[in-house]
Amino acid sequence: MKLSDYEIAWKGQWWVNIPTTFIIISVWYLLVCVTDWNVKLCIFIACAFGWTYWEIIIDKWISWALKNDVDSARLIKIGKRNLLLWSAFRVERIVKKNKN
Repeated sequence: MKLSDYEIAWKGQWWVNIPTTFIIISVWYLLVCVTDWNVKLCIFIACAFGWTYWEIIIDKWISWALKNDVDSARLIKIGKRNLLLWSAFRVERIVKKNKN
């Protein structure tokens, strides 16, 4: 069964963007409430946590899509349109990694 663009994007949003946003907001809130640190520093740390999560999980989403026979060009188009990817480099790297 071929996945639709909607299904691929939906899975990406639920695996990548929503948890990343939740992590950033949660970590920022906890740091502001628990520490006496500057708010800007707390935002920076929260974004670092969110970015780290994104770095790990975006590769898993790409691998999942490729295993489900999604063409890499189509995946790049869906990823950019849904604010999951910025460049084709990440998908190309995963494709090369899976070939080896």
